[in-house]
Amino acid sequence: MPNSQDDQKLKLSRQKYAELEQSVAELKKRGSALRDLLRQRRFGTALRTVLHRSKANLREAIRYQGGLRNTFLQALGQLRQVGPVEMAATIFRRLKEPGALDTAFVRSSPLPSTENSDIFQFKSLKDYHALYQNHLETRAKHRNIAVFRAVTGGYDRLLPYGHFLNEADYTTFTDEPARVFGVNRPVPYFDISAIRRARYVKLHPHLLFPEHDIAVWHDGNVMINGDIRPLIDSVISSGLAIGTFLHPKRDSVYDEAEACVIWNKDDADTILRQVERYSEEGFLPDQLAESNFIVYNLRHPDLDRILTKWWFELDRGSLRDQLSFNYAVEAAQAAFLPLAERPTCVRDHPAFTFFPNHGGSDRIFATKPASSAAVPAFGQSVDVATQTSKPKADVLVCVHNALDDVKACLRSVVENRPACVDKLVIVDDGSGEETRQWLETFVANHAGVVLHHNEQANGYTKAANKAVSLSNADNIVLLNSDAIVGADAIRKMLACLYNLEGCGIVGPLSNAASYQSIPRHLSSAGQTAINSLPDGFSPDDMDAWCARNAFGLTSPGVPFVHGFCMCVKRAVFDRIGSFDEAAFPNGYGEENDFCIRASNNGFRLNVAIEAFVFHAKSKSYTDNERRTRLMNAGNEKLRELHGQARVDRLVQSMQHNPTLAEMRSRAHKLYI
Repeated sequence: MPNSQDDQKLKLSRQKYAELEQSVAELKKRGSALRDLLRQRRFGTALRTVLHRSKANLREAIRYQGGLRNTFLQALGQLRQVGPVEMAATIFRRLKEPGALDTAFVRSSPLPSTENSDIFQFKSLKDYHALYQNHLETRAKHRNIAVFRAVTGGYDRLLPYGHFLNEADYTTFTDEPARVFGVNRPVPYFDISAIRRARYVKLHPHLLFPEHDIAVWHDGNVMINGDIRPLIDSVISSGLAIGTFLHPKRDSVYDEAEACVIWNKDDADTILRQVERYSEEGFLPDQLAESNFIVYNLRHPDLDRILTKWWFELDRGSLRDQLSFNYAVEAAQAAFLPLAERPTCVRDHPAFTFFPNHGGSDRIFATKPASSAAVPAFGQSVDVATQTSKPKADVLVCVHNALDDVKACLRSVVENRPACVDKLVIVDDGSGEETRQWLETFVANHAGVVLHHNEQANGYTKAANKAVSLSNADNIVLLNSDAIVGADAIRKMLACLYNLEGCGIVGPLSNAASYQSIPRHLSSAGQTAINSLPDGFSPDDMDAWCARNAFGLTSPGVPFVHGFCMCVKRAVFDRIGSFDEAAFPNGYGEENDFCIRASNNGFRLNVAIEAFVFHAKSKSYTDNERRTRLMNAGNEKLRELHGQARVDRLVQSMQHNPTLAEMRSRAHKLYI
């Protein structure tokens, strides 16, 4: 039952949102009107608009149009020649004078020269070599702190470190060639947005640094040139999971949303939808965090909940993580530590140098690639036999007729059954008498096989859920009845599942598994590509080929794993429940919904690019025409549940995943 305080918060949050909505609507109107005047070259009218608008309003209108400033100033410059010169010159000076509009337009100042700057604390690349070498020689043997950052898509240039902690490891996650000293690791998750790729790193230190106790994130434009140990100690002594600075100017997420719209930081409608939802929940924080420097206590029980919620908000909403940080902390019923009193932040704290233009000095980084040997590559296969606790799995197969494919599938499982597989569970979903009798004979002739008959076909989703309920293994491999597993595929998928901290779902490469297909993945005739095997190759041969040719690559983090073959930890089902029978009774979308829900709840999804499972694409449950209808219905339902924009972005991220594209390119040579 809400109390009066809750009612007041709800009222105030709704009021804040209403003010934001009105401000953005007016901003769009002003910006569009100004843009149209300039497009029509109606510079005189544009000048009169300037005269009748306050500086602040004009500034916001120009900011919102993104790139309009230069056009406007150019137009006003032309008016100095053709219009009322005195008036035009006056307005032009107003726009250009320091402290007025121009200082608001210029988001950053040029970087100081590295030749004559005290900021960098060294005069040459040689000096930085010496600083880093001294760190390597004097650092502690046991290092429990991970200092990390991410540079993706060329958004930031890499800044040097001006100070090193002896008890810390320094890691840069990047999708570019390594150009810094320290450990470099590939970005573990691909999104079509380079910024969101970096945000994934930022919001998953608990998965990326399982051996450390503390993780310290800093944005690429924040240079650490002083001792940050007091900030770390303050978080530890606070007993809280996370610490960051407060925003020096804004204290409301609604003010932050307006600023993000003005600066074109993200789609305005996406931002509005997100904060509207916050307002309807009565969310009204009074300490807006500025998240460009964060200390994480990796051993704190609240951290997983905070970061899982934070990533969920960012993945379904705006990529501006400051919009959702406070909300995620409150939703996790936790708190964070302000690292200093407002307005102190990285801009004026003695331990940092802040570069607003997200850039650094290229000259500093003309270095040899750094070694990554200290950290295993993401996705590097680890033999299951080397694991301290050997993972076990049950293989689950749902059958509905298509007997020839079923025979090939089950025989491949039996013949390639590694020691890590405990049981084979078969659910016969209302097959005909011939298939039914063959399955009973198969079970009688093979140990460790469980068979369940449905008297009538209930649909794939219900059959899959039944199969899961018949297994008590810690891991399951859910396999379509038209799949043929490679000789070592199951073991390699399990190794990938356990090699990656927090991984919950893994899939293999295939000849016919949408974006996991090699060498082609583009659809044809309403279906995803179905590739034949190369001449002379069997599924076992392709499985071995993948293991040999995944060299130099890492297991890609993905938003979806194709449902024809999914290796899933039992913990995923325990946390998010089963496949959604109500929304996807006939399949065709249930696996994508399951993947999104798993990601929402903090699990990683990966493709084991060293494993191959053949997919025949049989007609077990439906014909091609009905299959297409069901696929379209499933896609529509998926977007209804999770949002059109989000699902479309995730699909594009699968389509353009560079690691999968590289494996397709390598496989293409087999067909030449």
